[in-house]
Amino acid sequence: MEVMKWWRHSESIVQVGFLSPAHLRWLNGRPLSHPLRSNAGGCVSQRWNRSRTLCPAGPQCWPESHHKSASWVTWRAAGARGFGKLVRKANARTSSVTVSDDAHTMRFYDYLRTASFPKVALTEILLSEGGERIRGVVATAPIAAGEIICSIPLELAVSLGTEGDDPSLPAVTLMQMLQDEKRAREYEAYFAVLPEEPACRITTDYYSEQELAGLWHPPTVEETQRRLARVRHTFRSAVWKGDADVDDEELLRDPTARDAFAQFQRCVYLIVSRTLSVRRRYDTRRFLIPLVDMVNCDIYSKNEMRYESQRDAFELVAGQAILPGEQVTLVYGGGALANDRFVQDYGFVVPDNPADRLLFMPQATGGSRSHPSASLSEAEFRNEVARRCEEVLALAERETTAVSKRVEVFNGQLLRTARDMLKRVRPGQ
Repeated sequence: MEVMKWWRHSESIVQVGFLSPAHLRWLNGRPLSHPLRSNAGGCVSQRWNRSRTLCPAGPQCWPESHHKSASWVTWRAAGARGFGKLVRKANARTSSVTVSDDAHTMRFYDYLRTASFPKVALTEILLSEGGERIRGVVATAPIAAGEIICSIPLELAVSLGTEGDDPSLPAVTLMQMLQDEKRAREYEAYFAVLPEEPACRITTDYYSEQELAGLWHPPTVEETQRRLARVRHTFRSAVWKGDADVDDEELLRDPTARDAFAQFQRCVYLIVSRTLSVRRRYDTRRFLIPLVDMVNCDIYSKNEMRYESQRDAFELVAGQAILPGEQVTLVYGGGALANDRFVQDYGFVVPDNPADRLLFMPQATGGSRSHPSASLSEAEFRNEVARRCEEVLALAERETTAVSKRVEVFNGQLLRTARDMLKRVRPGQ
């Protein structure tokens, strides 16, 4: 799902590939976001090849004993482990900010000693659903619009190679780094705060066959299956070089092979959910950027990432004033990601996501769901959108019980969007 394409013209970022004006009226919510700016050195595209927009954060819960209370801010949960929408309490302007101070966090701060982040800190964000928490970045002092929130030197980031089509390939590089004693010691404090394997089991890569079959969006199921096939192939060819005649099911009965595959799947999760693709002067490379990858998603955030070549650093810049106690957020994927991408790569669903309307639009030949076909007449376009909406409504009538909570959340959002789109293409019915 290629949301947008970028190229460099002189020293500016040029944006192409948006929806045609004839189709933009179906997206009358928030307009698609501006590109992430760069000073002369390049741009942070937040794009995973054609379809995977890379995230600066993923949900992670630490044990209660490892943090102080963060009850001054709550979130409306979007799903079983979704980020949801920020709900600010009346006392959000307070200068008293509770931040994480466990041993892992303190060592991580020491790792960042050459970075600059004077007005933010890590904290635990309280989800309203069952007291569950996720890690996030919060302002500890007033931040003005245009101010640099954090500046992370390139030397602190983990380079995982050039941009490519297959997330399992950089996952091999990351797994080798984690297993290499010298490299692991170099990034030890950073690697220690990355999500462990149990916390990664939230994306569709970890769904059971019954859960995948229960999703009402076939392209999501098909893309998940293709990615899993690539992951298994890379695991067998580059990680676990065993008997080629043994099938995957038999191979994973071996406890050692099963543990190795679980570690490899974790690396794939870290690639698709936390890395950023950064276009510099001569190439586009993929990085894990400490602290930036812990910033949570808000599809309406005005903050921007950039790569500053003169300082050789990644910078997060405030797009509007941020008060003490407010969470620092970032748009994932440039602002036009539908929930099929969120659920596949990050494991959460954004409520009332205007980009979900793209999921019901006819696809351009050889294109993607975010590039509706311009060859259809308006009547054909409306009929095709209506047909796709009616398919979801029919599934909702037949399947009244979801396989799991996370399937229910995704399908529920898809159903609401289908009803909304049907009213748009067939008003008065």
